[in-house]
Amino acid sequence: MLIFWTGTLSASPYFSFKKYQVEDGLSHNTVWCALQDSYGFIWLGTRNGLNRYDGVSMKLYNCYDETLQHGNQVISALFEDNHRQLWVGTDDGVYIQELATGKFSFFDARTESGEQIRYNWIEDILADHSGNIWVNAPNQGVFRYQVETGKLFRYIPCPSKDKSKDFPQSICVDKEGTVWV
Repeated sequence: MLIFWTGTLSASPYFSFKKYQVEDGLSHNTVWCALQDSYGFIWLGTRNGLNRYDGVSMKLYNCYDETLQHGNQVISALFEDNHRQLWVGTDDGVYIQELATGKFSFFDARTESGEQIRYNWIEDILADHSGNIWVNAPNQGVFRYQVETGKLFRYIPCPSKDKSKDFPQSICVDKEGTVWV
């Protein structure tokens, strides 16, 4: 009897899926990235804009910096920092959305030598245990942004004679806080 009873406690191998498409309010059927923020919203980065799903309907956001009159709708990476800002990687740099206002600004920080995360698609955005924001721009290198000081640093992890192999394709931070490139 005990054998039959423990079998009913195991997880079901069946999952329920719902498919969302343009007909359901999604801005494009190709989704590059997804994130659930601290408020429970699901953010979907597509080839044609940033979508927020609230459990009932989709809302489209345009990544557009009104001050610079510059924007991009090809969304490739998403990251939320401290429940205040949504970092949005595009195929032309990074935008930051203030979650309270919904306004976007282009991330235009520069390294000491003047380099900027621009004219490049973004693969990953994440934070380390010290609160630094790491951005992987595969054709440009890995950038570390020190939030407290506002300084930006660029790294090319493995310089080689074959320049096509210099740039990383992915980054992550492990439980100990080590950044893996």
